[in-house]
Amino acid sequence: LIRHAKATHNRYDEKAVFAGGRVDSDLTAEGEGEAREMGRLLKDKDIKVIVHSPLKRSKHTAQIIKSEISDKADVEMVECEYIREVGVGEFTDKTREEIIKIYPKELENFLQGDVEKWNFPGGESFSELKLRVARVIEALKKVARQGGVLVVGHGMFNRVILSIIAPSEEDLWKPTSYPHDKI
Repeated sequence: LIRHAKATHNRYDEKAVFAGGRVDSDLTAEGEGEAREMGRLLKDKDIKVIVHSPLKRSKHTAQIIKSEISDKADVEMVECEYIREVGVGEFTDKTREEIIKIYPKELENFLQGDVEKWNFPGGESFSELKLRVARVIEALKKVARQGGVLVVGHGMFNRVILSIIAPSEEDLWKPTSYPHDKI
């Protein structure tokens, strides 16, 4: 399970905005380099299937990784709608400073890292996310019969899936700054 490489909306400054499932940005030049490096790191793994979301940043990351690893074997690409980033509703395209003025309690719940308390006004609830994650896990069980599976997900989505499959490992899913280059 990895997060897509750095996309045009991903910044770590005061102008960074929440993207969520509605924003379909592509990778930056730096992100393309990150994806190539990730592919080189994964070259010796037994990856038969790369599952990605329909969002450009996930799909492009998966394509670059495939180009780095596919010389050893044919790697299948599978697009999965359920891996789409969390719908953050009214948080979309807003900075933290803008959200704190409008939805301070909801932003605090997000920043505390407890995914079960997320409340994105106009967005997905945790129970909706949990259903989506369950669908992904079931689909991955079927795909995994073919061999190793790489999932190219999204920061918040990955945090939710990790909170469900590894609830005691909070260091995997609680941080709000989820890296682009971590398996």
